Amino acid sequence: MEINIFFIVIIITCVYLLTFNISKIIYFYLFFSPYTASSLINIDNYSINISTFIGGFILLKYFYLKLRRKDIKIVKIERSLLIFLISVIFSIFGPLYVDKNIILRSSKGLIEKYESISNLITLFHIFYILYFVSIYIVIKDLYYNQIITLNKILKIYYISFYSIVLYIILEKIALVTNNFDIFNKILRMDTSVAFQNYRLSGPNLEPSVLSIYLIFSFGVFYFNGYKREALITLILGFFSTASTFILGIIFYCLLFLYRKQKQEIFKIIILLFISISFLLVYLKYFNENAIIHFTSFTNKIMGGGVSGSTRSKLIYDNFKIFLKYPLFGIGYGKILSNGLISNLSTTIGLMGTIAYIYYSLVNISLKKVKNRNQIALKYSIIISQLLLLLIVQVIYIPYIWFFMAIFNGEKKK
Repeated sequence: MEINIFFIVIIITCVYLLTFNISKIIYFYLFFSPYTASSLINIDNYSINISTFIGGFILLKYFYLKLRRKDIKIVKIERSLLIFLISVIFSIFGPLYVDKNIILRSSKGLIEKYESISNLITLFHIFYILYFVSIYIVIKDLYYNQIITLNKILKIYYISFYSIVLYIILEKIALVTNNFDIFNKILRMDTSVAFQNYRLSGPNLEPSVLSIYLIFSFGVFYFNGYKREALITLILGFFSTASTFILGIIFYCLLFLYRKQKQEIFKIIILLFISISFLLVYLKYFNENAIIHFTSFTNKIMGGGVSGSTRSKLIYDNFKIFLKYPLFGIGYGKILSNGLISNLSTTIGLMGTIAYIYYSLVNISLKKVKNRNQIALKYSIIISQLLLLLIVQVIYIPYIWFFMAIFNGEKKK
């Protein structure tokens, strides 16, 4: 077991915040929600990141307050989310009907027989998703009861964003000075991070996950009128050289066309021009090795190149497995893939996948919005979820689920 030097600081802060209103530790959780690969504890191949750790204190405080007040009221969750969770839990019975000799391919390129993958993996992933859905329910309940407010939430997110910018700057300095091992030990420590010296990943697993954060933040800032911060997200996104980010920007442009807002398209063209200019200067004078990767954006999105061909192969292999077990899948967490649609349809079946798509995308799209804050959250969530469904296999990203809880909590008012 390996413990980060910030572990003591985080645990002392959490214990201290427990003495205040529960909103304090909620905001603390939000601040660190983008730090998905900043691990506090490593146990073998498993890592406990900051938001996961803080989430435990949130649940502890919440249930303590419930018991003290003798409040036994059950918070309702969306029906589609409930169906998804039932499908996830039911998938534990996969070993009873799945061919043990079926060959599975993970996103890391490992090829294994079904019987060689421990059922404990499914149990772990089920516990993991139930744990975070519990946090989602708590946040939704607290927002509905106005214990946490949207104005304060956006302020905390704004401050957190600049901490990410500082983190990325330190990341680049560590690279230039050949001190990345020290940087990783102090600020990241997640051993699963594969680092490339010309691609930004920030406090995330990889550039594509950082791109999800930047795409989500772009929507939050742009629609709320924070043009400077929106520009920064564009610059960092292009520096990450991730095709996920490019696809996200394309989705935003299509959104502007759908809304028939020509002025918005003109503004984003200006922001794109400025950010690409920064990138070209960077590529020419500071990092020529990144040019090759930068020019592969389109090729990767279309399924070409190493990344694109691997993605296409994984989707194809998983689709064949899905056709054999379309109703209930082979077991949640058994495999990874590129994109949640491919992942979920293979592991929990058609019903659970449709339920999750409805919950995370359709349900959000159908809701009418009344003000600028709601518009920002709606479009940021929709585009981020589209990217997750199509490209990135990570189902739980703390800040997205946090704002989904806020958005869905608003629905009751």
